[in-house]
Amino acid sequence: MDQLAEITNNIYDGGFLKEGMVDPSSMMLSLLVTMLPKLVPRIMPGLISRVNPNIETSRFDDESYKYEMETMFRNKFAENLRMVVDILNEERTGQVKKRTGEEGRLARLITSTLETINVDVSDFNGSKMTELADLVSGVSPRSAMYNMMADTLISVATNLVAFFFP
Repeated sequence: MDQLAEITNNIYDGGFLKEGMVDPSSMMLSLLVTMLPKLVPRIMPGLISRVNPNIETSRFDDESYKYEMETMFRNKFAENLRMVVDILNEERTGQVKKRTGEEGRLARLITSTLETINVDVSDFNGSKMTELADLVSGVSPRSAMYNMMADTLISVATNLVAFFFP
């Protein structure tokens, strides 16, 4: 990485130098959250063809379609993460906003799940979830590094699967 930084005159630290070291569990969660939107368009054709074999899956082979699906999933995933943070912050402060439609269903699911398992949200801090949403949407300075790591892992896994299961 040093040689690449010298050639391009960039510092590839992803914010580590300013913010300190990241613990391994946060790094793995960030990598998983980054990989999820990339994996869904690759897994969907297999799932759809198993559920309904009559459906044509040729559209999934188009790279632009995969990119569109990844972008759509990434945006919706980041939006849902931010919505969860908002819902939990509202529950913590006691100022619950009336929600309808998809937001209302998600809010009912979250609040009923938290009540069922007796979770106290009074000390909830949504900063980590907001960071994950920023990472997924590409706003975070670390998103480029995690995207590169996710692409590398997916490429290695794809080649290994193709090698061992032709």
